[in-house]
Amino acid sequence: MSSKFVLTSILTTTFGIFIGYSAMSWLQQTNDNVYFDRTIASSPIAKLGADQISRDYYDIQIINDVVALKNNEPSYIKAVITAKKDLPVGLQYQWQLHKDMVSNDILTGQIEALPKGQRKEYILKVLGFSKDFNSHVNFIVSGQIAQHNLRRSVITSSRPEDSFEYVVEQAALNEKKTGKIQKLSNGKSLKNKFDPAKIKK
Repeated sequence: MSSKFVLTSILTTTFGIFIGYSAMSWLQQTNDNVYFDRTIASSPIAKLGADQISRDYYDIQIINDVVALKNNEPSYIKAVITAKKDLPVGLQYQWQLHKDMVSNDILTGQIEALPKGQRKEYILKVLGFSKDFNSHVNFIVSGQIAQHNLRRSVITSSRPEDSFEYVVEQAALNEKKTGKIQKLSNGKSLKNKFDPAKIKK
């Protein structure tokens, strides 16, 4: 191996390292990179941790009170927050709507203090959430308690009957109610096909 080749390799590697280091230094000084860094590295872990901790403080249920048949008719969705511990003032709630939905109701706000065991309901009147199309609405509760970052979201569908989970759940209920096993085309039970105990690890 010639000394010229070795020298060229060393110079090329050094130049590459220098360019890479300079680029990363520049990116770290921009706002975009702060967002990028948090999104790629921190957010997935942070969101998972925030969700798990949130479950210790409160529970959320989202219920379709009325689902319209047509998009130009109003639907009513209810979100229920139940305090598992005493919740101080400061948590925020937010309704997230699909781009084609419209609501004149307040979509964000602060949750009042809730003692353990008490509930708070929020009802949303919305257009564009109907049986016409499978649409989704998300309800989020987030904030900070005792230096813990909390964030939990619950989603609802205007056509839950289209979801695979709904089909399996209904099959299980029918089996329990009628005693008749709901079967797939291959003759296997729909409920047993998705028995968590039978999943290979």
